[in-house]
Amino acid sequence: MIDEQRIKEVAERIGAAADAERVVLFGSYARGDASRHSDVDLMVIAESDLPRFKRSRELYQLFRPYPFGMDLVVYTPSEVEEGM
Repeated sequence: MIDEQRIKEVAERIGAAADAERVVLFGSYARGDASRHSDVDLMVIAESDLPRFKRSRELYQLFRPYPFGMDLVVYTPSEVEEGM
């Protein structure tokens, strides 16, 4: 299992790098039912002109090697408002 403090540190680093309005933990860690096989799911809300499928690439590059399994999705504030 991944320590909550470590997840918070990574989320803050991602948020700063993306100049994010918000970084949201979702999935099994957010629900409290993560297992040792679970990855960390983070939704980043930030302005971007890039197509959705390219937005997380730069953020993944911050973590080589990755500190743990992560799934990053990046949405703009307007996409979140529209329901993605």
